[in-house]
Amino acid sequence: MSVFNHPQKNSRYGQGKLRRNIHLFGFSISLSSAIKSFRYKLVMINQKRNRGELCLVLFKFLARFFFSMALLLIVIAVLNVYHFDEYFSRSQRQVKGQPCDIATSKGLGRQRHDHGTLPNNEFLQQNQFDGEYVRNSAHNLVIVAGHAVVMAEDLSDADHDENIWYLLDYQKHKGLPHAFVSHIHKGIQIAAADPHSLLIFSGGQTRRSAGPRSESSGYYLVADHYSWWNMSKSVRVRATTEEYARDSFENLLFSICRFREITGRFPDQVTLLSFTFKRERFEKYHRRALRFPLNRFSFVGVDPPASTGFDMQKLSYWEKKAALKPFQNDMYGCRSKELVQKREERNPFFRTPSYELTCPEIKGLLSWCGPGIYSGKLPWTS
Repeated sequence: MSVFNHPQKNSRYGQGKLRRNIHLFGFSISLSSAIKSFRYKLVMINQKRNRGELCLVLFKFLARFFFSMALLLIVIAVLNVYHFDEYFSRSQRQVKGQPCDIATSKGLGRQRHDHGTLPNNEFLQQNQFDGEYVRNSAHNLVIVAGHAVVMAEDLSDADHDENIWYLLDYQKHKGLPHAFVSHIHKGIQIAAADPHSLLIFSGGQTRRSAGPRSESSGYYLVADHYSWWNMSKSVRVRATTEEYARDSFENLLFSICRFREITGRFPDQVTLLSFTFKRERFEKYHRRALRFPLNRFSFVGVDPPASTGFDMQKLSYWEKKAALKPFQNDMYGCRSKELVQKREERNPFFRTPSYELTCPEIKGLLSWCGPGIYSGKLPWTS
């Protein structure tokens, strides 16, 4: 099924079309019934040549017609009021900031979230990104590494509907939608617990077929959809995106640069969220390639339950055999033919980051391609 023809995407349009068809059907039945009865009476009266009876029949016809129309209008009014009340109650639940049922203390996916629109404008205006506040207060960085592009406008089933995400064949039926939404929720939780953190969703425009949509902006929209900012109203004020990363190494490096770009300094502490099986990749290889201190780096692994189709053992095996091996020999991902090709494929719109200008202190690191670990001066090693 095409993601652009998702059955819930145009639900309001479908409901309106259904009500319109009901109205037309009722009107047609009433009118045809009245006309049929009137024609029959006319034939009978014409045979009798009785003008008085003709007037009486005409009066009854008009009375029946208007009574039918009045009854039909009452039915229409009842249908419209019911639909409005249902929509209004959904909007009220969202404005009051009721938390999404998809996230509970027992994990995600227990129940489904039922309101599918963005928070109201008043909430968005009161909790818009505040650069000055972030520059003055943010010292720690929370990174949610992106893994897929959001394709649909209706995100009500983002935790389990694979049509909402752009997934390659090998990514399907593995519980990944549940995982993506879990990462977003956990990232906001961690940022909510640390008022001095900046939350960054990282991921570029990685899929040609998906169009110029970034992974990070899709994650941000999912957070908006589920109103998870209500965990702490200051989180949305200090949450943003990094829209150039093409792989896990760039998720870490570019997010640190994005932090510097916004705050004017580098983070004291970095917390990164991804799948548990990627811990070794981030801690042992990416962090070490940046020479970022281990005592200032935290990795948080978040995985969906096995019931979603997620197979930790199998994915861990392929992580070590396929994904991790190239970085073992090419820690910066710029000499290996496999890693270079991946980055080229994941930049179909030829975007070029400006981090060498906005992070001049690590310009040498940004352009370093080995061999060996970069040995130049770095802000977090002094």
